[in-house]
Amino acid sequence: MIVGSGTPDQARRFADEEQVIGTMVTDPTLEAYRIGGMRRGVLTVMNAKAARHAVRAWREGHRQRRTQGDPWQQGGVVVVEALSRGGRIALHHAASEAGDPTDFSGIVRALESLARGA
Repeated sequence: MIVGSGTPDQARRFADEEQVIGTMVTDPTLEAYRIGGMRRGVLTVMNAKAARHAVRAWREGHRQRRTQGDPWQQGGVVVVEALSRGGRIALHHAASEAGDPTDFSGIVRALESLARGA
C-alpha cells in the first residue's frame, strides 16, 4: 500500500501517471506519517544533502514536477507482516531529507523474509 499526503484527486493522478500496482491511499492529516516515524520540516528539504540528492536525480534524468501534498513531509518505507500473522515490522526506513535514496534491494529482502515466515 502506498500512502500519500495530497488530496484524493492528486493520489489518483499520481497512481495513474506512475502506473501504481496495488493500493494507493491518501492521508492529508499526516497521521500515518507521524505513526510511521517519518520526518517533517523545512530543514529536511532546505539543506546541503537534499541539494546533492537533487543534483544526482537531475543527472539521472529525473525531473521535479508540481508539488502535491505537504512539501515538508518526508516519506519512507515500512514493510509490515500481516496483522493476522503477528504484525512484525520487517523494515523501517524514514527518509532523513528530501531525495534520501531508497534501498530497493532491502525492501525485496524484507518481503522475501516475510514470505518465508522468517
